[in-house]
Amino acid sequence: TNLYTGLSESRMMLRPLPSAKSCLEAHSLGLYTNTGWVAITRVGTVGVVTPVTVRCTGGALGYEEIMSRSTGNVDFFQTRANYQAGFGEFYGDGDPEFFDGLDTLHALTQSTLDYSSYTLRIQLTAWDSSTAHAEWDSFTVDGPTNDYQLHLDVNSFTANGGMGNHGETLDGQKFSTQDHDVDTCSGATDCANDYLSAWWFGCCHAGHLFGQYGNFDTNQQYMSWQNWPTTGFPGLFAAKMIVIPKA
Repeated sequence: TNLYTGLSESRMMLRPLPSAKSCLEAHSLGLYTNTGWVAITRVGTVGVVTPVTVRCTGGALGYEEIMSRSTGNVDFFQTRANYQAGFGEFYGDGDPEFFDGLDTLHALTQSTLDYSSYTLRIQLTAWDSSTAHAEWDSFTVDGPTNDYQLHLDVNSFTANGGMGNHGETLDGQKFSTQDHDVDTCSGATDCANDYLSAWWFGCCHAGHLFGQYGNFDTNQQYMSWQNWPTTGFPGLFAAKMIVIPKA
């Protein structure tokens, strides 16, 4: 399968029918043990049933992993269409690189019928193997008509390992790509193309996890989280974004 096309269709073939509303429920039904690709169904706010396929991790914790990077095998400087559909290595039991798609992220976080709220968890690994994670409660992502605007409860931030709360730079931002600039900058500044990335850019960022891959701090173009693990924008070895449903 081409790495960047037909991914929604190929992922939906991983399970014959959606049979759980979350990874938490899928684990209780025995659809995966520690990690696995599982088709789940959320009921949207207007009653629309939305089946999506996600990578379930964390065993009984039921983490819904929507992004993973750790090798540099996948190019994250992609178009809006690819970010909408998702791209990457949607197979195998190792640690694949992928983004599950903005449409999937919207579907996972829009339902208030299945779950009361959703937590965003970000996990980082530095090149010296140090790790950190942060969480924000009450996390949602709008649909395409509002450019996948991100909403975070900035004050609900908790962290381990020294990650700073950059939620205030993310809350309320829309998703920019190389061919769809909706950052808040005026003039000729184009955050996505200037930083060879895609992200919920303001003008421009305090870290972006879809940047270039490498152990560098050149022009802030590399996958980074400002001032972690050291001052500035050092490139990260690995990053994950996870959705956690709350009852």
